[in-house]
Amino acid sequence: MFHYYLVVLKKYAVFSGRARRAEYWYFYLVNFLIHFAYHVSYIVTAIQSFLVRSIEGSGEMIIPGWIYLSWIIYIIMR
Repeated sequence: MFHYYLVVLKKYAVFSGRARRAEYWYFYLVNFLIHFAYHVSYIVTAIQSFLVRSIEGSGEMIIPGWIYLSWIIYIIMR
């Protein structure tokens, strides 16, 4: 599945020819999962921030490292 995603990324600036059906749909599926993880990361961060603030009373928000990776991929693919 991820192979098709990489094939599409390698052909990013090639404007001749067409993508196969599997390449298109697997690329779409992987992008959907990445964007889903991106939006879920906001929800997780908000809940975590709320819990930390209510338990510890601090105003500091903790962001896990995987959220940064999700943000970077989301920005690149937009």
